[in-house]
Formats: sequence, structure tokens, C-alpha cells
Amino acid sequence: MNRFWVGFAVGTVAGAVLMLLLAIVVATSGGQLLEVALHLPDTVELGQPFEARLTIRNTWQEDVQFHSVDVDDGLLEAFDVEGMDPEPTDSMSLPILDQYSWFFERDLQPDESIEVWFYLVAVTAGRHVGKFEVCNATQDCAAVVATVFVTGSAP
Repeated sequence: MNRFWVGFAVGTVAGAVLMLLLAIVVATSGGQLLEVALHLPDTVELGQPFEARLTIRNTWQEDVQFHSVDVDDGLLEAFDVEGMDPEPTDSMSLPILDQYSWFFERDLQPDESIEVWFYLVAVTAGRHVGKFEVCNATQDCAAVVATVFVTGSAP
């Protein structure tokens, strides 16, 4: 077989694989996103505790699983997470995504809301920006961006 036909066959197989991957992505995306709002102070003092509150609401006419909250590592590096309410069922670092995830895995009824409280302490002064993502069971995530100014200096 000459080079042309080998190249043609390899290109055809590669194209088919890409089309299959695209079809999988399209078929698994577009689930029911949960509505999310983030409430936290614009400015906090270095070393002082503060709270961040996520309000998560199911706006759909069917149950939607509130699966997890993912927070960018870059934002978390500026704060110690002292606790959460409600307590997650599990948590883990996602180094490939530069995020940390807390899992809740609970169904929200239509028009039901839940609040997730983060109890934080600022450990690094400066302007800190990062995403909070609230994900459903199929990993469709609604994101909100947080910007927090931490004032003060280390003692």
C-alpha cells in the first residue's frame, strides 16, 4: 500500500474518533444547571475569620442532584477553610483542574434552595480572584467568580 492510502486511512480513523468524542461531549453536556449566588465581603482583614455563603437553587421542574462545589486552588491558597455547613460527604483535590472539590450528593426538589457556608480565615494579603463552581451529577457546573481584597500585614 502506498503512502497516500496509509495517510488517508489514518486521517479517516482520526476524523472518526474526533467525531465520536464530539458526539459524546454534546450528548453529556447541557444538563440542568443549578442557579448559584455567592455572598462574601469585598474586603477582609488578614488573620480575621469571615464567611462565604453559596445559595444554590433548583429552578427546574424536576429533581436535580447538587453534586459538588469546586473552588479554584489559586483562591484557596489565600484562605484557610476552617469549616463548612452543611458538612460535605467527602472532599478531594483535583490537581489537573487546579481545584478542590467538596461533595454533597443530595437531590434538590423543584424550587428548593440550600445554603452552603464556608468559614474562612485570610492568610495572604492582596487581591484574590477565583471561581466557585456548583455542579450537578453529570458535572455540568454553574460558576461564580469571587474577588476578595485582604488587607493588613503579618505581625
